[in-house]
Amino acid sequence: MKSEVAFQSNVIRPRKHGVTEKKKAELDALTNSVLDAQLDVQQYQAMVDSLSEKSIRFQIFLQEAEAERTRTLNNRNLLDNLVQAVNDLLGNSSIGNDDSGRSDSKTN
Repeated sequence: MKSEVAFQSNVIRPRKHGVTEKKKAELDALTNSVLDAQLDVQQYQAMVDSLSEKSIRFQIFLQEAEAERTRTLNNRNLLDNLVQAVNDLLGNSSIGNDDSGRSDSKTN
């Protein structure tokens, strides 16, 4: 009987050791999976950070372009007003010249 117990205890020990090694291998595999996932997350985070910076830069460019568009429109409106004022002045000058010519002819 003693030999059977000794034999059985020898057989059981490798199983426990085998189970422990198997669990350790599973834990190592899970650890590697977690490390791979963390690396993926870091890479994706770097992409998100880069795209966020680009988005901010484009927002600034857009704001500057909008300000430039507004300034250009204001300048155009001022120019249109100036052209209209010149045309009005020319019209008034011609009326003044006509009136002046008529008054000169009446006085002579």
